[in-house]
Order: sequence, then structure tokens, then C-alpha cells
Amino acid sequence: MKSIHLSLTVSKPKTYPKGHKAKSGLNKNIFLQAIFGFKMVFASLISLVLFQPISYADTLSKQQAYLSQAFPQSIQSVQEHKVWILGDKKQAVQKILGHPYKQMRVGYWTTPNTTPGLVPFRVDFSRRVWFLQEIGKDKYIDVAITIEQGEIKQLRVLEFRESRGWEVKLPFFTEQFEQNTLAPEPTYKLTNKVDNISGATLSYRAVTKLARLALYLDSKIKPTTK
Repeated sequence: MKSIHLSLTVSKPKTYPKGHKAKSGLNKNIFLQAIFGFKMVFASLISLVLFQPISYADTLSKQQAYLSQAFPQSIQSVQEHKVWILGDKKQAVQKILGHPYKQMRVGYWTTPNTTPGLVPFRVDFSRRVWFLQEIGKDKYIDVAITIEQGEIKQLRVLEFRESRGWEVKLPFFTEQFEQNTLAPEPTYKLTNKVDNISGATLSYRAVTKLARLALYLDSKIKPTTK
């Protein structure tokens, strides 16, 4: 009887260099991090597209509401004008703020005064509204200021973005600016004292500087004749 010999060939398991699995896991982690990063960037872009116009529209809406309150009888005739911050004005503005203003040209809103008795064809822009910005600690504070005959008639904080110092929005603070005027050069100080707020010093300084800036710029506007 013949004996049968079976020859079995057993293939050796495939071997990998030491550390191969760790490298594969590392690549996977990098891939997942890249996907996560892409999602974050995409979310940020969507946020900029969707929410920035809303914030800008909200600011415009608040400005329009303020103008309607400042010129209740003549809102339809309100006009925007510009003043350039150059030469002596630039130096004075830098002294008031402690730095140059963020724009070289600043807008103000006014309407022709049609009070009976004015000289014919004379346009007296006696009431002007200024929308100005200044940084408190890290973010801009938007302020609306109404000036008439060189005196602040009203001051309101339209946008406050800081995490602290929001008390400057309250009437007990903003009403202190009413009837305030500006001392002449070289101090450019407010003639009436405005009390500081504990815990809101940076916001207090920002709003006070804007009040002084508005009064200074307003003093440089000359009546227009036709």
C-alpha cells in the first residue's frame, strides 16, 4: 500500500514595519482634523454672509430712528454732509482722542431751518446730528449726538459691543452731556463735568471723547448761503 504524503503550503502572514499601525492611525487623525477644520471655516463663512448684513441693517435702522426723533417735523428734508479731517482739524482731533480718527471724512446730518424771520435764501443748518465711533476696551461704541448752537442737545449710545461698561447706555449717564459745550483750545474739555462710572471707565472715556469730538467738528461747520 502506497503511502500518500500531503504537502501543505502555509503562507506566512504579511508583516509590516514597526510603527506602521501607529502611522496609519496618525493619518486618520489628520484626516479627521482636516474635515473638522473645513467645517469650522465653512461655518464661519456662512456666519459672515448671513449675520453681518443683519447687524449693519440694524445699525442703519437705529440711525434712521434717531434722525426721525431729532428732526420730527422735517425728516424728509434731512441731508447728509461731510467734513474733512485734515490739517489743523487732524491735529485737534488727535489731541481729543489721543489718536487719529478712523476716517478722514466724517458725515453729519442736518436739515434747512425754515423758521419764519430768517434772511431770505439763507440756509441755517443750526441743528446737526453726528454718528461717531470709538473703541472702549476692545470694540467700537456707536454714539449719536445732536448739537445745536454749539451745545449738546442729546446724546445716545446706539450700539454697545463690550462685555462690560454697558451702564453708559443709561439715561442717568447720557443726560449729563446735555447743555454741555466745548472749552476752547488748547484743552478742548467739556465745560460741564460728567461723572465717571465705577467699572465702566474705558467706556466712559470713549463716550466723553466722542462728545468732545462732535462739539469740535460742529464748531467748524459754517452756515451756507444761496
